[in-house]
Amino acid sequence: MSSEGADTGIKEFEATLLRHYELMKTFRGEMQTLKAEAVKNYEKTFARIQGISTKRVMVENYFDEATANFE
Repeated sequence: MSSEGADTGIKEFEATLLRHYELMKTFRGEMQTLKAEAVKNYEKTFARIQGISTKRVMVENYFDEATANFE
């Protein structure tokens, strides 16, 4: 292999490494975005569940009080 051919091969390899590095940076950014969205959706869902649970307890208490009056 000539010196010129080796230099070309090294430059192509460096270019490939740089492209892969840029793709990995992009992938990492996208994964961080997806993680943030997942956390936000989890928090919203958890808040809804807490709200439903609170409402269920309120309804149970209401009926417990109402039925206590008939005993």
